[in-house]
Amino acid sequence: MITYLGDYCRLLRYCCPIVLFSLCSPPLATPYFRDSGLMDIPTGAVIEHGIIDVGTNFAFLHRTGIPRKEAVIRLNFGIFDRVEFGMAGVQLNQKSFLMANLKVLLFREAGKMPNVAVGVENIGDKIKQGLIDPMQYKRKSTFLAVSKTFNLPRVHQISGHIGIGNNRFSEDRGIGKVLNGVFLGISKDFQPRFAKGELTLCLETDGRGINAGVRHRGNTGLQIHLGAEALDAPVSDEKEIRYVIGVSWSNREIMRQIAEAKRLAKQAGRLATEAKSAVKTGKE
Repeated sequence: MITYLGDYCRLLRYCCPIVLFSLCSPPLATPYFRDSGLMDIPTGAVIEHGIIDVGTNFAFLHRTGIPRKEAVIRLNFGIFDRVEFGMAGVQLNQKSFLMANLKVLLFREAGKMPNVAVGVENIGDKIKQGLIDPMQYKRKSTFLAVSKTFNLPRVHQISGHIGIGNNRFSEDRGIGKVLNGVFLGISKDFQPRFAKGELTLCLETDGRGINAGVRHRGNTGLQIHLGAEALDAPVSDEKEIRYVIGVSWSNREIMRQIAEAKRLAKQAGRLATEAKSAVKTGKE
């Protein structure tokens, strides 16, 4: 028990700077890099039961190099391996408000069956045009997302994601005019020795533009995110590339360690019982 408390304390040291950083820095309040998503699009997966993901991110505009003066703290967690709920506290222009996101898993990936989920983003009555960026925060953006992992020659496992949504997933100009609410992406996980964790590379179109990102998951649960949004900006109307940097923390690793410790404890108890029975039988 003392060992686990020590682990929690060490991980809280990673988590606290995330919260403080999000309060003190001027990030762009966006849905980037949620635990069960790519850079900006949702996938067909949901966060597992009992897993939480807390973090922040901020963005720099390519033209100005200055981040927008917004602050956000986001929290996402999973319930019953079927439901994912998220909240974001946003402060902008001396005004604060909350918004929420909900995703429900309909079908779990098994064999030829992909992950299929439906959800709604940007739930909140205070999300109004003019208060925040309407292109990022169109209210009550519903979606259906499908994800499937493929085992291909040479590249091995790679995941494909496709979906359709309204509001924030659609735009009547540039690539959004062609896709008409459809979003799609691919992602690939790597475990290089130098990274001391897992790297995920992704390329996507969120229904409005093309984005690319990389996420590093450390063995402590700390995650670092880097990305670039609207890579098609030079050939679209009134857009510019946006560079995204983020940090978050998930308790997935410590939950895995706890589950493994429980398994080993049960195994040790079973072996002790068998040994005790063997000794008793030998005496008889």
